[in-house]
Amino acid sequence: MAQTEPKLLPLQAEQAPMPGALSSKETFLLLSVHNRLRSRVQPPAANMQRMDWSESLAQWAQARAALCGAPVPSPVSAPRAPQQVGWNVQLLPAGSASFVSVVGLWFAEGR
Repeated sequence: MAQTEPKLLPLQAEQAPMPGALSSKETFLLLSVHNRLRSRVQPPAANMQRMDWSESLAQWAQARAALCGAPVPSPVSAPRAPQQVGWNVQLLPAGSASFVSVVGLWFAEGR
């Protein structure tokens, strides 16, 4: 049975977060840490854009995360992700790491 990627929903200003989504405080923390680390990349980017939150992308990511543990489709048969979207898989026991430490691990991979 072929697995399909969650579809990216059009963003609407009044769109509410999905149940189990990050709180406003968690969203702010995640964005702050991510933007701070991106601003420190070497060599520096010529025009580094600040990352803003997208509820539509958050819903896509949450739906994709719900597939964790399912067999991963091959790159040839895998449906394309929304344009300019990538993901990083980090599997840790619940509560064993904070957002700050996980985002730090992602950035450390690029060194």
